[in-house]
Amino acid sequence: MYLTQSFFDNQTEVLKEIEHLSYLHQNTIHPSKLLEFSWILYTTNTEQAATTYIFRERNNELLIVNDGRVQKGNWEILVLSNSMLISNGEVEMLYNIDFFCDEGFILRKENMDEYLVLIKRSKKQLQTKSLLEVFAAFMDSYNKNQRRFDNIDLEPNNALLEFEDITEFKEYSLFPYVTILATILLVIAIIVFVALKFWQS
Repeated sequence: MYLTQSFFDNQTEVLKEIEHLSYLHQNTIHPSKLLEFSWILYTTNTEQAATTYIFRERNNELLIVNDGRVQKGNWEILVLSNSMLISNGEVEMLYNIDFFCDEGFILRKENMDEYLVLIKRSKKQLQTKSLLEVFAAFMDSYNKNQRRFDNIDLEPNNALLEFEDITEFKEYSLFPYVTILATILLVIAIIVFVALKFWQS
């Protein structure tokens, strides 16, 4: 079930919280945290049967389960655009990845204010909560992850450290330096361009 504009007309605080989460730029999905888990689609209709998404590694197969009935499709992450292409076997849809954490993630239909909120089955108790409570849990997960990076021990003999932890930590810790380097290169390029224009004149 999509969360649409008609829903947000009466739930402006929910829309603000989605925007807040999207501003965190926590929109990189690591396959090890996505694949083979069951993700339950959040719905505001508690009487509606739950729809479960299972993203499989083999052939990028997607299983969509509702009342035990399985519909097969495909999925693909478009890394450079932070998007996900999802096919239910009949229709392909492009979604922007607005937010991803260990608890769940938020997908926004391309160029539209229509959202899918998926929650990891192990956190299915969130299904009975309000969206503000769900997003608060997402935010807690994000903050916990950031604290883990700030205090992470990258020693090789740390048995609790997983490969994706190292990968994410490097991305997290190197981001400021990459930004500074990109700015310096841009300034140099502008100076060279201006100098060439001046020389040619």
